[in-house]
Amino acid sequence: MRGPAGAFLGVLALQELLAVVLSFRASPLFASDPWARRLVASRRRELRVGRRGLTVRASEGGGAGDIVGWALVRGAEISDGIRLGVDEEGVRGWIATRDLLPQEAIIMIPEDFSRLSASFVRQEEGLGLGPLLHEFEEEHAPVEGSPSSSSSLWSDDRALLSLYITAIRVLSRLPGVSLPRGCEEFAVYVASLPADSPDLPMFWGGDRTFLPLHVARAAAGMQEEFERAKHAVRGFLSFVASRRSGRECAMEKLASVKLDIIEEEYRRSWALVVSRSFRRGLSSTLDSVSFRSQYMLPLVDMFNHQSDTVDMQVKQQLREKVKMEVDGPATLMKVEGGRTGWFATRHVRAGAQVSWSYGDISSEELLLDYGFVPDKNLHGHSKFTLVVSSQSLVDKANEMSRGGSLSAESANVKFELVQQMLRSSHEILFSISAFSPSRSFMSVCRLVCIVTEEEMDALSSAVSPCEEDSPPTNFLIDFIGDDNEDRARKFGNELMQQYISKMPNRDSNLQDTRVAMIERLIEEATTIAELTMGRGEKMVQGTALEQKKVKKQEEQKGFHPTERKSKEKKKRQKKQ
Repeated sequence: MRGPAGAFLGVLALQELLAVVLSFRASPLFASDPWARRLVASRRRELRVGRRGLTVRASEGGGAGDIVGWALVRGAEISDGIRLGVDEEGVRGWIATRDLLPQEAIIMIPEDFSRLSASFVRQEEGLGLGPLLHEFEEEHAPVEGSPSSSSSLWSDDRALLSLYITAIRVLSRLPGVSLPRGCEEFAVYVASLPADSPDLPMFWGGDRTFLPLHVARAAAGMQEEFERAKHAVRGFLSFVASRRSGRECAMEKLASVKLDIIEEEYRRSWALVVSRSFRRGLSSTLDSVSFRSQYMLPLVDMFNHQSDTVDMQVKQQLREKVKMEVDGPATLMKVEGGRTGWFATRHVRAGAQVSWSYGDISSEELLLDYGFVPDKNLHGHSKFTLVVSSQSLVDKANEMSRGGSLSAESANVKFELVQQMLRSSHEILFSISAFSPSRSFMSVCRLVCIVTEEEMDALSSAVSPCEEDSPPTNFLIDFIGDDNEDRARKFGNELMQQYISKMPNRDSNLQDTRVAMIERLIEEATTIAELTMGRGEKMVQGTALEQKKVKKQEEQKGFHPTERKSKEKKKRQKKQ
């Protein structure tokens, strides 16, 4: 690897980058790190409501030609069939200039391709930022001689990247000030970033109350993280302004600029880093995972996102009754000849967007991190987060027990099991997908809806441990019986409908883009709920459960499945 001033991506770092990328369904390429987070890029975007739903208007960021030349000098290879531009819908990104064929190489980058990382910022010398950060952390270090703290500016990758981009942008606009020598490495890249940042929910203020509950809470948490970082940067700039050096460096000029100008630029830079940075796990323990290691990868972060297509089998089941993603991303990433490449997954017509999937990301996550929602009602990773009060589950369990034939002892046992399953937490969050039932969600509903001694007796053979690392419930409960399953699915449907009905309605004072995104989330959640329960009702009478029911009855009578098959075969032979 080259020195830190270049911030180059070496062989080991490239392997780490590949380890965190999601294994694409069509071609699993890499083994996933136990703590790895998906590799994410972002697109420069300004959301608007368009003819086909949410789309983007071309950003006003300049330097497209400069950044391509910058990348080529550093060893990147770019197909002659793509260019940075705007498609017919006003979306800025990589555009096909001719028809692209499946498996065609689109972009290749070498092992040592430049990346903008926090490590580079900590040692940056052109602006004088690195030495000042060292001085600031040494002066404020909690332990003498240890310039690091989990809550410090020094250890926050996102805060440092945002500070560097802010410094380059603000200094570039100051009259009579030119960037000093030593800033050439990433000045072109920063200049190519869009002037406007995505409209992330973390900056919606009071408008966040119109989002679904879980999304609103997540956005509030992200905003708190930003405020802590902004406070740390404010302290750092105050420290820089108070210094009296013999020779004024660029950062000291920055510190003399009005604070409100710097903070507004810092907010925009923060949103760009959130939506464009690549992330990988920094550390992992049994209790927590840290993903604070982040960096910017020029050229690659100009791919726009396209969600994976809905599974063909699911399409046939739905019979095209809802809007669905039909194309999927235009490229996937893999390694070829020691280089990282993006290759066409399908035919891409001239003038179309050359997209990439950011990974297994729901619409809720896309809105939080990237500021947009896919314009299709369902895509390959469609799901929503159902927030359920634990007390409401306990109350329902007691209500069902009183209305059934459970003995007092069995009712108490059921109550204790409900408490254990819910981990004594105030709320429980379920991830509800349209394509596969949530075992944890149905397990809770089945337990709550037990009303007879026979169902309690069957419970012991239906309980199994959770296989997930962090499941919402302590254990799982499989099928108990037809009547219990019917009650459980009706109760599950009630919970989802109640949650969706409580989602705030649109407000005329909201921006049109925000209204559209909120409505799209609600529409997607409603569709998922309808499909989940609709398929669930069929499953009660379906072949799989009927077979399980017959098998269970025969086992109780002392028959083994092989014995049944043998007897059925003999009966058929007699009839013939």
